[in-house]
Amino acid sequence: MPIASYPRPGQAISPRLLADVLDVNARSIRSCTCRLNELDRDSWSRLSPKECRSAAEEVVSVVRSSTLEQRVLQRHLPRPVSPIMIEELILGTRTFNCLAALRKTHSLFTPEEWQGLTIKTLLALPGFGAKSLVDFLVSFESADSVEQDAIQQCMKSMDAELLMQWANNPTHSVPTRLLDTFLPMPTTCRRLSDLGLDYRTATRLATIGLDRDLSGLSRVRVADLIGLPGFGLSSLVKLLKAISNPVLANLDAHPEVGNVEAPTSSRVIEEELNAAVTVAASRCGSETSNRNATIAIMYFGWNGEYGTTLQQIADVVGLTRERVRQICTRIATRMSSRQLAAPRLEAAIREVESLCPRPAEDIERQLQKLGIARTPFRLEGLLNAARILGCRVAFGIIRVRGQRMAIRGDEARRIREVIRCSEAAVRSRGTATVREIAMLASEVTSEEVSEDLVTVALECVESLQWLDNDKVWFTVRHVRKNRVVSRIRKILSVSPEIHVSELRRGVARHRVMDGYAPPSRVLLEMCSKLDWCIVDGDTVRLSTPGTWAFAIRGVERQIAEILRHHGGVMHRNELDAACADAGITSATTQMHLSNSPILDRLAVGIYALRGERIDTTAVERIKRKYSEREWVRLDHGWTTSGAVWITYKLSHAIVSTGVIGLPGAMRQFLEGKFQLMDSAGVRVGDVSIRSHNAWGLGPFFRRRDVEVGDTLYVEFDLRARSAIVRVGSTSSLDHMLSGD
Repeated sequence: MPIASYPRPGQAISPRLLADVLDVNARSIRSCTCRLNELDRDSWSRLSPKECRSAAEEVVSVVRSSTLEQRVLQRHLPRPVSPIMIEELILGTRTFNCLAALRKTHSLFTPEEWQGLTIKTLLALPGFGAKSLVDFLVSFESADSVEQDAIQQCMKSMDAELLMQWANNPTHSVPTRLLDTFLPMPTTCRRLSDLGLDYRTATRLATIGLDRDLSGLSRVRVADLIGLPGFGLSSLVKLLKAISNPVLANLDAHPEVGNVEAPTSSRVIEEELNAAVTVAASRCGSETSNRNATIAIMYFGWNGEYGTTLQQIADVVGLTRERVRQICTRIATRMSSRQLAAPRLEAAIREVESLCPRPAEDIERQLQKLGIARTPFRLEGLLNAARILGCRVAFGIIRVRGQRMAIRGDEARRIREVIRCSEAAVRSRGTATVREIAMLASEVTSEEVSEDLVTVALECVESLQWLDNDKVWFTVRHVRKNRVVSRIRKILSVSPEIHVSELRRGVARHRVMDGYAPPSRVLLEMCSKLDWCIVDGDTVRLSTPGTWAFAIRGVERQIAEILRHHGGVMHRNELDAACADAGITSATTQMHLSNSPILDRLAVGIYALRGERIDTTAVERIKRKYSEREWVRLDHGWTTSGAVWITYKLSHAIVSTGVIGLPGAMRQFLEGKFQLMDSAGVRVGDVSIRSHNAWGLGPFFRRRDVEVGDTLYVEFDLRARSAIVRVGSTSSLDHMLSGD
């Protein structure tokens, strides 16, 4: 894109579209008499450059001071002969930026699109004033490509000649009119090193890409060079002299000339960044530049380490913390303005992005292995370098349970959810699989979570333990109260040596586990990682057998002692009675019989300690003793008032649980909750009915201190939703029923 301020040699000074507005005498021109609207492109040959510039200022002043009429504001731009892009016009910087903003809402390319613009539309643009309007119109009206080339050649030749004249006799500053001048192209040199410049000047020119292609010099303005950090008037004079006569310039060359690519040709990233810091700190005195470079390297982590604070650096170098911060900020600002090419840094960034997601330490070691870094270079230092030097970075660093992990920008939420789901699954069931966690995380995040991402995320958990070679099953050691581990400990307490199949059944025996237990191979691997377990084939045993009750306590320990005292096997009724004598309620006993991993149900109503070697004759003896089935429900029917009555012979199970079964013929009439009343009409509780069972009689049984063998009579009033309950002998209830 050609950039040059208005007015431009070889181009009209006055726009034709505003000819009526500029129909006034040109007071700034003394050599002849003319009007402002007559200042076309030939004016540069009739008038001196000074008069042309004065006339241009007068044109802008007239347009700015005059109030444009509505008819002028509504004028459309002239229709160009062919499509024109903004980049093809020779414009000032402000004018170009304003039109670039307009291009967001208008597609400025075809002749019809240009003709649709009005002067009012242009003046409505932010920052687009009278000078921008005149600048644009004179360039747009001379938009023919041949004319544009002629204008550019004329401008370059005139301004380049003036610039070389200034270089031979430089003043304290570059004349303002030469700041937008483009540099001339050397005729005999093809590389920057051929110019024989000193190291400082050559290094600054390398930051804008001239070390790779010297032909770009003709597209660089004087103002662009002066704006480079460290590129002053002396560097500009040296460059202009080298362009005009590179042979003479070589005679005064700095010994380091030719090493233009020193900051960007290092083999490892530490050398590359250290060289860049050294150049940025070189503007300070020789005594402090090395110190400042060392401070910046320590703070930004470019020595391969990271985490040095301002206070720690201040204590080492003997400065205040604020002074250290100022030095680091100044060096970072200089480096970012230089736009230094950093190939090793870019290679490191590409490598990190290709390896993400992965633990940061693994990536740092990989950078060292590939020869990009001399040491395991901390990725935080890499991010600092990319931020300062303006390199695009598509990865970040997060902490997962104390470990650093390099991830892509959109993976942080998914990885954190993977860790949370993994810990929750291990806390609930002791172990988990990668596939299960991927499905859970996908449901929570509503995003696709791959199994590979789960595997990589789990690698960052320090206490992770894989339970198979394929990395499918895992557990996490730091999760408290692992249910599988606690059940293994309890089972080995009562049976110090047990087969894995028996151990697996014990682990699954709990309502919370819902019948779940890890596969046998996974369970064996899990036991092998426990300090107090030894795995021998399919057998698991305690490493240091001690007291058999080292992991069980409370009621569970009392039940185990009762079973041991009675030979290790008992019927449920006998065990319930023995527990009641020990002060254990029937409900508590039933809960442990259903859930405790140390108990094994050998047959209906027969329980033993898990892993205990039981004589089969003892089990058969108990089975024969309780094999004769006794009917507990005696009779049922309807009363004359339409109520349902049922009689029962109380068994041990009914007395202990307070639950009775309903006859199939009455289930369709009995459902929901009934108020429980005694024979005197006093409410003693509620009885709830669902499906084929009714429960809630336990408080009444305890209140009346009923015994096994008593007869129970229950009468359900379907209208009043009440149930009358009576307990007595069989003869008394028979007498009552016969009276009905």
